[in-house]
Amino acid sequence: MAIMKRVLSTVANFELATYYLHDWAMMTLATTGRYGLDSTVLEGWMANEYRYETNIESVDPRFVWLNGHGDIDRLAGQNNEIILNLGNVNTLNGRVCYAFSCLTAQQLGPGAVNAGCDCYIGYDETFVFYLDVNAFSRITDKYAKWFMVPGMQIPLSLFQGKTTLHAYGDSQYVFDYGIDHWTESEDPMAPQMLAALNQDKRSQRLLGSISEIITPDQRFSPPSLPDQVPWQFGMDSLIALTLIGTIVYYFIREMI
Repeated sequence: MAIMKRVLSTVANFELATYYLHDWAMMTLATTGRYGLDSTVLEGWMANEYRYETNIESVDPRFVWLNGHGDIDRLAGQNNEIILNLGNVNTLNGRVCYAFSCLTAQQLGPGAVNAGCDCYIGYDETFVFYLDVNAFSRITDKYAKWFMVPGMQIPLSLFQGKTTLHAYGDSQYVFDYGIDHWTESEDPMAPQMLAALNQDKRSQRLLGSISEIITPDQRFSPPSLPDQVPWQFGMDSLIALTLIGTIVYYFIREMI
């Protein structure tokens, strides 16, 4: 059977954590054309359940990439509207999925694989990253890039025709590169950076088939490395911790 060379992505964009996800994901999605892939992006207000399910049916993508807040059994889009849960996880049947989100590899990912998803890559803990509030831009943020680059490596490697196992290995390699870098760093943020990088690396999970591809066109290149991303040197600045979170308040509110 011919491999569908189509990509569907949801990209939330409504508060600090998703602003970072949005900018990095959109930059990565801009490369799909060079790999011969057709990409449909549900960005911002379009990242909702209705448009997700409608486009799953009309686009029939091989690869589904979801960017937003998550919990163990659900994943949200814009304004924390739930896009994917155990009730509609069958929409991933016959597809490869990457969820750049917290916790979903605990129950949602296994549920997707049990429902016929070929491969699900996600995280089974909270994905943590640090940022520089005085960064010139989110792309050039000297702290956030060490988390965003390995996170973006999964789809980038898949775009190049690599297998799901190869994409996972590339991302793990970039995490290790960052861990080595911050182990040697004298930056006062080094201990916090190391703790967060180790948690994110450890929590990344590949579920289902390790041999899936989203395109037969192989245009392999080495993994991207965070210190290859240009960024602005500036004065010392305050650092803020943010989570691609579990949206605890949202779920508590809905349960009341």
